Amino acid sequence: MKHPSDSSTVDFFGKRGRIATGNAMSNAERQAAYRARKRAQGLKPRVTWQSDSSPVAVDASVSHETHNENASVNDALRGQLSLLQTQFEALRETLQQEKTRNEHLLSELKSERKRVAGLKGQIAKLK
Repeated sequence: MKHPSDSSTVDFFGKRGRIATGNAMSNAERQAAYRARKRAQGLKPRVTWQSDSSPVAVDASVSHETHNENASVNDALRGQLSLLQTQFEALRETLQQEKTRNEHLLSELKSERKRVAGLKGQIAKLK
């Protein structure tokens, strides 16, 4: 640590952060440079909105046919979904039954292990 008025001693630690060079670009300059690079590559800038001056014409018959096709596909998918849901519920019930069976078998196993340990103790006493 040096005294603030001492100008001959070199700082042991430098200032915190990144060193300023004075060549920093503003956000607008950075964005303009990015767009210029994209234009040089031949890419068009991305447009996020479209003006109302060029409406898209849609054929009503094509739209109606597409809607009917989508509706039939939607109905088929709903049928598959309901079938899968019933299968899922059946599997969930089976899983719950197997869990209870497993718990019962584990309790039986514990009791048998206790019985075996008791029998081993009795055998040790008899020897």
